[in-house]
Amino acid sequence: MKNIICKKCVMDTTDPNILFDENGVCIYCLNYKKKIKPFWDSLRDSHKLKKIIDEIKLSKSNKFYNSIIGVSGGVDCSYLLH
Repeated sequence: MKNIICKKCVMDTTDPNILFDENGVCIYCLNYKKKIKPFWDSLRDSHKLKKIIDEIKLSKSNKFYNSIIGVSGGVDCSYLLH
């Protein structure tokens, strides 16, 4: 099988579940554009995100660790987090 790389990111056909649209964009990028980005845009334009952050900070204020780290769950992010 020919190795295909997404036109928007570095994902390729080494992921056995990856699919591409007719423009060569992977399903992960399409999902981000359709579902994730609109959600984050709605939070950015409101006080919802600040409220969520403040609630997390308050609930963890007396704990040793009180950080939020965004990771994809991939091997490289998991290794970096570790």
